[in-house]
Amino acid sequence: MMAFFKSVAASDFYRVLLLGVAFVLTIPELALLAVFTRHTMSQGSIYTFEIVGLVASSLTILLLPLSCVVSLDP
Repeated sequence: MMAFFKSVAASDFYRVLLLGVAFVLTIPELALLAVFTRHTMSQGSIYTFEIVGLVASSLTILLLPLSCVVSLDP
């Protein structure tokens, strides 16, 4: 594993690190928004930011690993 870190440039390492942190933080965001949306829907209302947040976090979970893999140079 250390050979991988020695073979990539520092900018590539920080890019992958940042994308990984963003991916990890997206999962609790999606979970919190799902709970909040379920709670507000049971009261008969829904806020616009809930829909935007659910869509944004879902797209992040789908597209961030792809951009992480594509950003690495062979």
